[in-house]
Amino acid sequence: MEREAWSGGAAPLTLALVGDLRLGRGVARAAEVFGPDHPLGGVVPLLAEADLTFADLACALTARLIREEAPPERAGYLRADPRHVEVLRRAGVDAVSVANTHVGDYGALGILDTLAALDGAGVGHAGAGADLAAAQGPLRLSRRGWRVSLLAFTDAPAMWAAGPSTVGVCFIPHDAAGLARARAAIAAERPFADLLLVSTHSGRAPRERPEGAERAFARGLVEAGADVVWGHGSHVLQGIEWSRGRPILYDAGDLVNDDDVDPRLRNDRGAVFRVRAHRGEIEGVEVLATRVRGMRAEPATGVERDRALASLAAASEALGTKVRVEEGRLRLPAPIPALS
Repeated sequence: MEREAWSGGAAPLTLALVGDLRLGRGVARAAEVFGPDHPLGGVVPLLAEADLTFADLACALTARLIREEAPPERAGYLRADPRHVEVLRRAGVDAVSVANTHVGDYGALGILDTLAALDGAGVGHAGAGADLAAAQGPLRLSRRGWRVSLLAFTDAPAMWAAGPSTVGVCFIPHDAAGLARARAAIAAERPFADLLLVSTHSGRAPRERPEGAERAFARGLVEAGADVVWGHGSHVLQGIEWSRGRPILYDAGDLVNDDDVDPRLRNDRGAVFRVRAHRGEIEGVEVLATRVRGMRAEPATGVERDRALASLAAASEALGTKVRVEEGRLRLPAPIPALS
C-alpha cells in the first residue's frame, strides 16, 4: 500500500528490539536471590541508547499457582511473581508484546494479572486483553515527536485466542485468512502512526530459518503498511530481510532464559536490534550480540560475539541482505528504493 506523507517530528528515532524475556522458573529464582537488576542489568547500557525499547514477555506475571492445561504443541509453564515486573521497569523496557505461547500458562486470570502488573509499572503492552478488541488493539506511544504504534500477533496456541467477550491473545495464523485480518488491523492503525511496528510470535520452535509461510506472511504485513516486522518465538536468532525498504527481523531469539543450551542451535544467543528511522524512512539496522549466562543477559564478547554475528550475517545474506561487520556489531543499511 502507499504510505501517507510523513508527519512526525524532525528528530531521528531509534528503537531497541529484543526477543523473548522468559522470566519464569530459574530466571525468577535468580531475581529473587540477586535482585531485579540481575536478569537484564548486563544489557541496560545497550538498551539505554535507544529512544524506545520493546521486548516479548514470554511468561505470566501472576501469583496464581494453579496452572491451565498446556497446549498440546508444547509443554512447560512460565510464571513470575508480579513484583518481577521490576525487572522490566529497571531495565528501561518501554513496552512488551504479550501475544505469545506463555502469557496464558496460568489461564485467563493469569493474563489479566499480567496486564495489571504491566499497567502498574508503566510498561506498555499489546497482543492480549479482556476481549478481542483489546487483544487486537494497538499500543500507541509518543517519543521525540514521533507517533509509534505497536500491534502484536501470535500464531499459537489457538486455544488462547481472545473472543468478542473472552480474555485471550491476538491469535492470527500464518494463512490467507490470518493475513487478511492482520492487514485490516494495520490499515486501521496506519493513519495514527508515523512508525508502525508489528510483532509476530511463532509457536513452532526451535528453528534455524523462517519457513515459507512465515516469509510470505511477513512480506504481506509490510505490503499492508508495517514499517518494521519484529519476530520471535523460535528461541533462535534468524536472519533479517528488507522488503519495500522495511526490515523484517524474522526472529530476535531469547534475551534471557533458563533453558539448557543446544550446542547446535545456540538458544543462549540473543541480540539487541537497533532500528534507526528519520523523516519517515528506516535508515538501517544495527545488531549487538548478547548471550545468556547464569540466568542473566549480557553483551557477547570476543570469539563468542564474533561467531554469533557471523552466523546472523550468513542467515541474513541468505535472504538477500547486505551486511557489514564493524566494531563488533552488524550494520544493515537500508537498500536504496530501486533495489528494495
